Amino acid sequence: MDFFYDFEFIRNDKKSRTVPLTKRETRILTLGLMGINPKDRFLDLGGGTGGIACEAAKLAYMGEVISLDKNEAACHLIERNKNRFGLENLKVINKESVKYLKSYNGLKFEKIFIGGSGGNLEEIINESTKVLSDSGVIAANFVTLNNCYLAYNEFKKLYENVELINLNISHSIDCKENIMLKAENPVFILIAHKENKFS
Repeated sequence: MDFFYDFEFIRNDKKSRTVPLTKRETRILTLGLMGINPKDRFLDLGGGTGGIACEAAKLAYMGEVISLDKNEAACHLIERNKNRFGLENLKVINKESVKYLKSYNGLKFEKIFIGGSGGNLEEIINESTKVLSDSGVIAANFVTLNNCYLAYNEFKKLYENVELINLNISHSIDCKENIMLKAENPVFILIAHKENKFS
């Protein structure tokens, strides 16, 4: 399965230029670890530019992807990228994650991704588990140690199988006649299976 390159995403909107994009390598590893199936229902909390949501919609092409963001500019960007890639199974909602989760009464999700929390990380994690299917997978990405530590402890309270991975990526750059590596900011990938996959 091909994954989108970062340069393919629309990001040059003046109103939206501060909206984050999960880097390609992080998207590949995170979604690969989650094991997206074609018919999955996928919930993306804190959609940003739509990197994770668009990739998930491409992978779960017979399912449904819902991407939430409380930032109107972010939702505008996700919609633009959705249309750019022709992802009809992606729905974008401009709403705070906690409010959405507490009011949700539909079918449960096979996969949930937490990309942003807006300061409500513990509550989002605890509410997310209520809408995650019994055999579901939940994952989150972090660039700060504090949020990663907080989320890891919450995951351990709720799930038996919790993995924490630190991803360090460097890209080559030309420097006169030499090649150098420029490091990206390290990313923490946290992932848990609701059902004990080893039982």
